[in-house]
Amino acid sequence: MGFSLYWLIPVLFCSWYVSREVFRRAESLGLVHLPNERSSHVESTPHGGGLGVVLVATLSGLLFFFDYIGVVFLLGSFLAALGLWDDIRSVPARFRFLLQSFVVLLLLLWLGALPPFDVLGVELGGWFFLLLVGIAGLWWINLFNFMDGIDGIASVQVLSVLLSSILIMLSSDGSRLEGSLIQVMLLLVAAVLGFLILNWPPARIFMGDVGSTWLAFMIFAFALLSVKQGWSDYPVWLILTALFVMDASFTLLTRLLNGQKFYEAHRSHAYQKLTRSYQQRLICSMSERAARASAHRKVSLLVLLVNGLWLLPLAWLSAIYPEWGIWLVFLAWLPLCMVVISMGAGRVNTI
Repeated sequence: MGFSLYWLIPVLFCSWYVSREVFRRAESLGLVHLPNERSSHVESTPHGGGLGVVLVATLSGLLFFFDYIGVVFLLGSFLAALGLWDDIRSVPARFRFLLQSFVVLLLLLWLGALPPFDVLGVELGGWFFLLLVGIAGLWWINLFNFMDGIDGIASVQVLSVLLSSILIMLSSDGSRLEGSLIQVMLLLVAAVLGFLILNWPPARIFMGDVGSTWLAFMIFAFALLSVKQGWSDYPVWLILTALFVMDASFTLLTRLLNGQKFYEAHRSHAYQKLTRSYQQRLICSMSERAARASAHRKVSLLVLLVNGLWLLPLAWLSAIYPEWGIWLVFLAWLPLCMVVISMGAGRVNTI
């Protein structure tokens, strides 16, 4: 059966439908937990809604693109199963990290040799570079999960990164729309859009680890595939993912420097502090529930604006002028670093 862009419509609908069914059966599935120290909510809300994205996108991907990217979907299924298990009952951090490491290792072995990365005249390649890529992949999977803390933010980030990378790849060669890589990326975009209908503030259901870890892994795999095919380059992806990377990385570093346990649940990310700041301003003119939803909506839209108006143009320039790539990465990162630091990311005594 051949793939057509018209298939994106039923993919979107099926993702919404399965996510809605998870919402309706969340209590019987054990997917309703009380808010904890990491939550930006005060009410119990079902999670695990990312299961709809995973199931629909995986089945569709295996149906249309099994020969091309079936291994990636199969490897991602292990992380999704682990995430669902963790959503239902907590899984020890060491076991999660071990399985994530194994899955990333298998992905890199399947991909084989990757193009070297030139950083200020120093060419990174070989096994040492693969080790760095593997560590980066593990950090990306976990930081994406950390950043999924308010309504809509993770879905908006996925849509921003995938659609931006697709636009950049098509801008240099429109015929790539017929390629399997871009088609499978569009398939994932449709599945996330279906879930976002239920996840947009005020969210009826959260993504959960089943969705966040799987989506992060798929983006990581797409990035490496696009670089290996010569359709993109490392700086493009380092720029497009910068917002999540900067917030999570500086938050973790600050907590470590302050002697805090990095693996404990918390609400000290910059995006969480900004959300609470918005909520405090709005709560005087509306109910707490409405203020919380409005604050979540503002921050998720801000993520969309930063990605579209700041990071996308820089990533596009990086694709056009690859010799400027690493400098454009620094240019993209610097103001985000300054904002994250000024927000007191990782510190418990601010906002």
